[in-house]
Amino acid sequence: MSRSRCCPTSCRRPSPPPARSWRPGALYDLLRAQDAIPTTAKQTIGARNASAREADLLHERRRAALMTATRITYDQSGRVIEYGQHIYRASRYTFETSLFSS
Repeated sequence: MSRSRCCPTSCRRPSPPPARSWRPGALYDLLRAQDAIPTTAKQTIGARNASAREADLLHERRRAALMTATRITYDQSGRVIEYGQHIYRASRYTFETSLFSS
């Protein structure tokens, strides 16, 4: 039995668009077309060492420092519309933030 048959329609994963249609910004364009407006997101930034496989894929040395990010994006009704786990080469990435007093 497939998982989608055990799940109500509202929690089934939609089929991804064909790879040939992917382009920068395409995900949020597709979401907006379905009235799922990205409104807020929570992102956690971290760091860890690369596994052998990650190092190979990222053209880094094994155990090189990697920046990690996990992002959950919500639409205007508070529904999760995106979940992503990402890794970046720390040697080629800069993270900048601005802080404000309340």
